[in-house]
Amino acid sequence: MMVVSIGTGRGDPSKDPTWIMAKGAVQALLSLMDDAGALVETIVQWLSTGQTHRIIDREMGDLAEDSIGGKPQFTYARYDLSLMRDKVDQLKPGISDEHLSNLTVMDEPENMQLLHDLAAQDAQNAIDDQHFPKVFDLK
Repeated sequence: MMVVSIGTGRGDPSKDPTWIMAKGAVQALLSLMDDAGALVETIVQWLSTGQTHRIIDREMGDLAEDSIGGKPQFTYARYDLSLMRDKVDQLKPGISDEHLSNLTVMDEPENMQLLHDLAAQDAQNAIDDQHFPKVFDLK
């Protein structure tokens, strides 16, 4: 079995929402969503093998040498566009700071085309045939 996860893009965690009203509630919700995503990714990496594991933190590393049950249960590949300034500038220079910070807002339909374009360009470098076991080779 293989699990492939394609994220919606990961923003800069150091950027805070600028709203004064309900700022604490918004930050709590964003933190909860980030924590839930990180927990799922940690568990999936712990259960699997794969070449796209990211470093969870300094203590756990990427869990490539550690598996629940002593052996990987499946192959896992994760692709998630980084919406950090330096990465976006490599893909499409000239995006304003305001537009960049707005790209993480998931209910803004006007972001869809730019996010699609950035993700498609990033995928050209991120996705590699070696990430997929030979059993998935259609040749």
